[in-house]
Amino acid sequence: MPGKPPGTSRLPSLGDIKEQEHQSKSASVVGSICEAARRHPRLPICVFADDAHFSDPDPDTVDLLKRLLDAARADRWPMLLVVTHWQNTWNADASAVARWLKPQVERLAVLPLGKLRSRTLAPLLMQYFPGLLTKQTETILDRADGNPQFLEEIVKHMDINRRLFVNLDKTAPLTDQGFAEITHLTVERHRLNTRRFLDLPDSTRAALAIGSLQGQRLLEDLTLEVCAVVGYPDTVEVQRGIGLAEMPHSLIKREGAWAEFLQQLYREIAERDLPNVADHAEVRAGIVAALRRRIDDPGALFALSPDDRLATLGIAWTVLRDAPDDEATIAAIAAAMLIEERVARREFLGAGAQAQALVDAMRARTVRSRVTIRYLPRPFRPRSYRRTLPANSLVTP
Repeated sequence: MPGKPPGTSRLPSLGDIKEQEHQSKSASVVGSICEAARRHPRLPICVFADDAHFSDPDPDTVDLLKRLLDAARADRWPMLLVVTHWQNTWNADASAVARWLKPQVERLAVLPLGKLRSRTLAPLLMQYFPGLLTKQTETILDRADGNPQFLEEIVKHMDINRRLFVNLDKTAPLTDQGFAEITHLTVERHRLNTRRFLDLPDSTRAALAIGSLQGQRLLEDLTLEVCAVVGYPDTVEVQRGIGLAEMPHSLIKREGAWAEFLQQLYREIAERDLPNVADHAEVRAGIVAALRRRIDDPGALFALSPDDRLATLGIAWTVLRDAPDDEATIAAIAAAMLIEERVARREFLGAGAQAQALVDAMRARTVRSRVTIRYLPRPFRPRSYRRTLPANSLVTP
């Protein structure tokens, strides 16, 4: 070029400069770790890469991890690489780290992280609000659903709103109005996951919204049946939608005939999305009719596997126990059968708890109790009801 001295190379671009800086930093980090490994050859090294689902905008992350692994393999020093990653983006290969690591499956151990038990987080809540009533504490912990970050968001909301507490005192219990607000609180985690739901395929969104009325667990065949009644007759497509909810979207876990929402939050969002999918009353009527047919046909019910039968009866009890008389009667009969199932399995604590719940419902007159008592194992029958009843239809009193 005119005016350019012979032999002069081109000026480096800004990208070249940044690349050189990165290589220098990566080399420095890897060099320091290699030096430590040479000095202490028997000392294992652990590298922790958190939130790797955010690695797409930062390709330097993968480059650094590659350099570390290459150095460890070359010099044969022990290194454990621990990576945390959102399950849904891992399933979808939606990050640079996932695309790099997953082909190395023979050297990879994937460990899904479960939720904490709700009661484990109680000290965190009581540390900030020692005056909460037992019911308030239990409800807030159940709402957090074993997720420390979710609980942290709830705590932050409570901390900056003294109006929620009796006498504006954060060491006192919540007022009734404050408790109601916290019970229905929508925090950032809800908003983020709501956007995630809106991006789901239509069949997945419909299946989850319609299935959410069954509770935290849903029966797949019941969901397909109700979907067909309320406007989603393509069973294959709905079944595919349920499959996509598990993989890659990681919203449910499937086991046998039923599926379970991985977080209570997911079920709440799915239920809130129901008006966008179908008419609430029509969906509920479809569920009630389908459960009635199952409970009123002992032959078909007992043709199911024991686990599937237990799941069906459990959903009938959960969905219908607080319903009007006719529906609550179905729930009570399902509960009586559940007790019998658990006694047959020698699950006596579970049977006793279910019997107590059923008797409490009878005393509250929320069910037509006498229709149900004949199905209770005799040791669980209240004394005032221990008499022989005529054999009637299971559902019709």
